[in-house]
Amino acid sequence: MSTDGFSTDGESKFESLDEDNLGLDPLEEGIEPPERWAEADKHGMTIAEQREGADIGDRLAAEEPDVSDPGRPGQDTPIDELSDRMDEPADDVDDVAPDEPERRSDTERRGRAADEAGGSVASALREE
Repeated sequence: MSTDGFSTDGESKFESLDEDNLGLDPLEEGIEPPERWAEADKHGMTIAEQREGADIGDRLAAEEPDVSDPGRPGQDTPIDELSDRMDEPADDVDDVAPDEPERRSDTERRGRAADEAGGSVASALREE
């Protein structure tokens, strides 16, 4: 036997690690996911993307506002500073139901209804 731990009787280092001889598949354990996210999911990773640049829609979608709305409380606002005014209904809103559509009489619909004989055909084309 050699000093490197492998046999010298005709087998090379690679033959001694053959999965058929070992009786197991080294890929059965699966593939380990990367330790962190790859940067390849961003635009501009290839030379062509760098040359063309990102389109305006992608650049606008990536932007974030600099400041938040100071009038609205955030999640870090203490409970003592919150008010119930947003939960109360506004007094200046009128509860008005929408108007119902006007109903037409049979005489108004006559000549245009498809369920009448000749109703959808022009009177000049009707055979009487």
